[in-house]
Amino acid sequence: MKLVRIMAATLLLALLLTACGQAAPAAEEAKDPVDLNKLRESVEAVYPKMMEVEGEMRLNFLGIREEDCAQCVTLLCDDGMKTDELWLIEAVDDAAMERLTKLAQQRMEAKAQETESYAPDQYEIVQQGKVLTSGRYLALIVTPEAEAAAKLFDEAVG
Repeated sequence: MKLVRIMAATLLLALLLTACGQAAPAAEEAKDPVDLNKLRESVEAVYPKMMEVEGEMRLNFLGIREEDCAQCVTLLCDDGMKTDELWLIEAVDDAAMERLTKLAQQRMEAKAQETESYAPDQYEIVQQGKVLTSGRYLALIVTPEAEAAAKLFDEAVG
């Protein structure tokens, strides 16, 4: 009798585990990658005039390594007295994503420390800034219109 109960419980457990392992819908599996240059065009509308930081300057100034990025857009405000900054990055893998997220958080902390005592108006803008992630996509957003830029990022990478 005990043997029958054990076999029935094993069979029930196997059926339950099989039901939990359903495949994800095909639409989720075939999600198209986000074109960060298109997203950049949308987000730039809420920024002042920006300059792009690329290649070695991106590494030296921001610490972003090219080999960590499948796609990367980094913009800084042309006016050195303003803190506006935008990073849109697709990481190549999870380890790169972890490094880039940490780097973005450190950048936000540094910007806050730089502006806290000498530029209170810019400090407020930095305080409203955001570091957002979704899958392997990352955005660092510093602008007075951070909420609008964040919404565009969320809609694109959703």
